[in-house]
Amino acid sequence: MILVGFLEAFSAAWVYGILELYQSIGVEATISYMIANFFPVIIACGLWFSTDYEIWAGFAALFGGWFVGFLVTHCYLMRRMALEPERWTMRSIWYECAYGNISRLRDQIQPVIGYIPFIWVVLMKNFVPHVLIVLFTNLCASSNGAGNYEGYAIRPYQLLGLLSFIFAVFLFVVGLLVPEVYEPLALSQTQVLLSGETSTEKDELEDNESEDNEIIGR
Repeated sequence: MILVGFLEAFSAAWVYGILELYQSIGVEATISYMIANFFPVIIACGLWFSTDYEIWAGFAALFGGWFVGFLVTHCYLMRRMALEPERWTMRSIWYECAYGNISRLRDQIQPVIGYIPFIWVVLMKNFVPHVLIVLFTNLCASSNGAGNYEGYAIRPYQLLGLLSFIFAVFLFVVGLLVPEVYEPLALSQTQVLLSGETSTEKDELEDNESEDNEIIGR
């Protein structure tokens, strides 16, 4: 369940809108920022939950990795800003890199479910996935965590749990590689919101099409 939660948070905060980020700030900056966020956490977990290292070594790797990763990302962003100086400032391009995609997701789902505080954007992007990685690594490193479920038999209980997780990963990968597969599951109002069109814009477009048809008919 921890891994499923990570995949859900990662999908919403990092995978959603990634193609738009590729176009706006570039592939290098997008991937660099992603690596800068998660790779140091993974390295730190390896040091924290290993008996061969002190706990401070994990924190040193964490903050050192963040510093280097964000510095590399900054270089890519500045290179991109130099190509489009009229479009970006340092603040705007960093905001686009860090929160652009999930901010747009927030704007699109707020009309459906109501107000979402901005802290949700920050937590989903820079806190929740990272904490779930730490929790999962801690679980795997514990002596009776991964694989020992209070005496439950492997068949059928643990087997069903494992198959459920594999199925969830499969659904995630399919949505990541071929998102069009899930298009029939989207509600009509959701499709309008995800397309970025408001109801007014849609009505104006329909009116323009009807006027064009009348002119053609004449």
